[in-house]
Amino acid sequence: SEQVNTTAIGYNTAFTATGSNLTAIGTQAFFGSSTGNDNTGVGVNVGYDNTSGSSLTGVGVEALRRNTTGSNNTAIGKDALNANTASNNTAVGYQSSRDNTTGQQNVFVGGFSGADNTTGTLNTGIGYSALGANSVDQTGNYNTALGGFALQNNTTASNNTAVGYQAG
Repeated sequence: SEQVNTTAIGYNTAFTATGSNLTAIGTQAFFGSSTGNDNTGVGVNVGYDNTSGSSLTGVGVEALRRNTTGSNNTAIGKDALNANTASNNTAVGYQSSRDNTTGQQNVFVGGFSGADNTTGTLNTGIGYSALGANSVDQTGNYNTALGGFALQNNTTASNNTAVGYQAG
């Protein structure tokens, strides 16, 4: 099928796209976006591996890079939601939720917030490295961390709330 309402600016941008309402700006942005609809990406390799994910917004180099089928995701910042394949996630900040693969309905705001979350679901981390970067896969669910480094070392625990700098 043919592209409808598509704007592509950059080398190999939206290279295989056939979906509708796609805006892709940057080298290889949404390169493999074959059937995804209603997607917006600004930055090098944003949404590069996307095949059918729809309603995606990615801003920043490699944001949503490995997303293939996940939909309804927003990633703002370099490497935000980089490994994501799930749906309904929001990540704002440098490497925010960068390692998320199948975790859904997460919200992370702040540099490195949720960076090592891989499969955790319904987590909220607000603050620099909240539920963030400790180089260990984080799989806990239903956690809320507000504050710099809050719950940073949580790996598998669920149903926690931590408020304040380094809380938890």
